[in-house]
Amino acid sequence: MPWKDNYTTSDEIGIRDGDVIWPDGQQMALGLTVNLNPAATAKGIAAKDLAYPTWHFALNEGLDAFLALFAELGLRATFATPALVAEAYPDVIARILDQGHEIAAQGLLGEDPAALAPGQEAAHMERATEVLTRVTGTAPKG
Repeated sequence: MPWKDNYTTSDEIGIRDGDVIWPDGQQMALGLTVNLNPAATAKGIAAKDLAYPTWHFALNEGLDAFLALFAELGLRATFATPALVAEAYPDVIARILDQGHEIAAQGLLGEDPAALAPGQEAAHMERATEVLTRVTGTAPKG
């Protein structure tokens, strides 16, 4: 989505290739993030976003397919999750966590932080952290 250009869900820090030492002589790592945000605009999730059939497919058959593929390949992913989604679908979050994946905070409503008023992003992330901690049992790291 164009409004998500230049947006990241992590504190990525660049490291020169020569400074990285991988276990067992490996030469590459994979960071896999799945976006659990149905928001159609920068304002974040609206009621109509949660009503789309594609959203319901994504949380059921789509998620099951991803989780099965990740299990088959032995991959663990980070699921960027708005607090609203975690609170509304705790069973989905439990399925993800049960398979060893991580839940990362993606705002309160999955909103674009650049669209928020000064100080609002911090308040949203504080509330999102509270919700995700309650739903998952641990504070999100991402």
